[in-house]
Amino acid sequence: MDIKGRLAVGALKIIGKLPLSWSRHLGLLVGKIAVWTRSEGLRLSRINLELCYPAMDPKQRERLARESVIGTAMTGFEMAALWNTPWAKSKNAIVGVRNQHLLDGSEEGRTGTIVLMPHTGNWEIFGLHVGTLAPCTVLYQPPKIEALDPVIRNGREVTGGKMVPTNVHGVRSLLKALKAGNFALILPDQEPDMGGILPLSLGAPH
Repeated sequence: MDIKGRLAVGALKIIGKLPLSWSRHLGLLVGKIAVWTRSEGLRLSRINLELCYPAMDPKQRERLARESVIGTAMTGFEMAALWNTPWAKSKNAIVGVRNQHLLDGSEEGRTGTIVLMPHTGNWEIFGLHVGTLAPCTVLYQPPKIEALDPVIRNGREVTGGKMVPTNVHGVRSLLKALKAGNFALILPDQEPDMGGILPLSLGAPH
């Protein structure tokens, strides 16, 4: 493991040992610094919002862009805490699940179910929750820092989910999961490498 990888893993472990409230406050601080320094994330948020909402008042778009950067930073710190906390404790953060009945079902009567999980809020804890309901295969983008991969996989697979990369092999794993009557979790903005197929062409959701 190189120095960059060690620092990244060490930082995640340190953040993971902090109380969740501390992690959120740190994320808030980092997000505000990113806005103040006009980070790349802020620039991209501005571009995306202008493309999606050209008729929106510029001041409102700017406010949304700043809130997006801050929210993303807070989510990142929450994720580090979640990956390093036992599920028996983390699940207490769930105060309720809307439309839980759509996810429930017996093993005999269940059909393959595609769960689209947008990057809104802390999607990590929802993925872990779904993993407690039935076998679950999750499409994910491997991190650029290879040393972080086992940390992320261990944190996301703690409730039984199976992580598969965003490539043709990962898409095949999703197909197998659906045919077996299990869950297939997809973040809609993920795209397989060349040679794969679009996730939404896998079949109709349950």
